[in-house]
Amino acid sequence: MSEVNEGSKELRFERHLRVLQEESAMAARELQRVDASFKFNRATGAGMPGRSEQRAVRDHESRQDGLLDIAFEKSWKFVDKDPFLAHSPRGLLRARLQTLLEVSASKGERDLLRLANGAIWKLRDEFAGHS
Repeated sequence: MSEVNEGSKELRFERHLRVLQEESAMAARELQRVDASFKFNRATGAGMPGRSEQRAVRDHESRQDGLLDIAFEKSWKFVDKDPFLAHSPRGLLRARLQTLLEVSASKGERDLLRLANGAIWKLRDEFAGHS
């Protein structure tokens, strides 16, 4: 009976291995297709943003960076004086605050007050057990 179980395990393993190999081959073909398409677009400029689109992207990134800088400065004033966070390392608090602001902004938040307050509350929640 154990020989039958061993044989069926081998068959299942071989089938599973074949499926994985087929999926891997399909993924490799898709990657080659995408890579060839990307190389064509870079060579011809087809589908690539023009100067005005590139400028618009840079302007948007610059405005977002400015918003994050202001949100960081405003929220840091509170975090720096918060007695709840007083025993936490300042460098860690600054880095975590910046990350929380960036995450909120990347999700589409553009309101300065919501950015700052959200990051402060998340920071306090994260460090609740660390004091």
